[in-house]
Amino acid sequence: MSRFLLVGSGPASINCALTLKRLNPDAKIRIITEATFLFSKMAGPSILKEEIEPSNLIKLPPSGVEIEFNQKVIGVDVEKKVIFSKNKDWKYDKLFIGTGSRHRAYAFHGAFYPDEYSSMLELRNLILGGQVKRAVIYGFGMVTLELLDILYSYGIVTYIVSSSSYPLSNLLFFELGSKLASYFSQFTKIIFDNRINFFDGKFVYLEDGTPIPCDALIVTKGTVANPLLPELEVNDFMQTRFEDVFSGGDAVKVRDIVTDEFKFIHLNSVAWKMGYYAGLNMSGVKAVFPGAIFLSVTKTKKFTVFLCGDLKKFDDFEIQEGHNSLLCRTFRDGKETGLLALNQEVDFSNFSCFMAYKK
Repeated sequence: MSRFLLVGSGPASINCALTLKRLNPDAKIRIITEATFLFSKMAGPSILKEEIEPSNLIKLPPSGVEIEFNQKVIGVDVEKKVIFSKNKDWKYDKLFIGTGSRHRAYAFHGAFYPDEYSSMLELRNLILGGQVKRAVIYGFGMVTLELLDILYSYGIVTYIVSSSSYPLSNLLFFELGSKLASYFSQFTKIIFDNRINFFDGKFVYLEDGTPIPCDALIVTKGTVANPLLPELEVNDFMQTRFEDVFSGGDAVKVRDIVTDEFKFIHLNSVAWKMGYYAGLNMSGVKAVFPGAIFLSVTKTKKFTVFLCGDLKKFDDFEIQEGHNSLLCRTFRDGKETGLLALNQEVDFSNFSCFMAYKK
């Protein structure tokens, strides 16, 4: 009987396990995770919404799959086919590494982190108890947009501090980012090109010495891959340089079908897709992963942001602006490579980069 071992409990691991179970009903499939329960990190901000019951965001384990919680895997012996924690080890026939990504900055005592259930639950209770009047969000990525809308709906005075010069700087070019900054400044005070040095529970202190009153510091400052093995890469079959070790999700780069470049695309939908193809190939079904595309939709009570493709590398672009709305398309070699729509009702079937995603 085959032993399939999966490290991590994010969407890539879960869909890999589901696929393995469907194709190998008699196999032993086990997930090892340092988590205490199944929870999607992307659902973190939703915990803050008063109308949401946080416990409903906790998922049930897949049927027929064993899960060992509270186990942090610290190493792999690929020759002996063993993974191990500080006090336990597990043997495998085939291994899937789905250890995901982690935040760049965890240095602030008393801060809150959107990917941690307990952290967001504590912040929710403080907000509903009326103890948060002023908040600071550190970082300006996609998660920041959702948090901003939620805090704004509670009437919380919010600052955003970013070490970059404009919002979503890892996704957008400067001119487009600057236009978004102008729009979002109606909801919040934004401080660019600065960093937070210290948080004492009442103030955050910027690197230039400026203090900002703060009841809650929320850190969203980017994510980086969190691979279990060094130089972790996968081929078209989600297989690493080790024959019986596969990977997927935020831990590895994936081919962007718009630009044909390999990059990290930290999205649940992409991780879910990678887990599926890994499960197929671990089961002996030779299935080439077709690649992925960055596609994110943030829809809140105040605004909607749709982003698709690559808006960083291009040789031409066009921007159409309306009242509190914006549409931007980027092109490379005459081919559309990126699309951003702010508060726009758009027939996305007219845009080739979006249709590439649909395929």
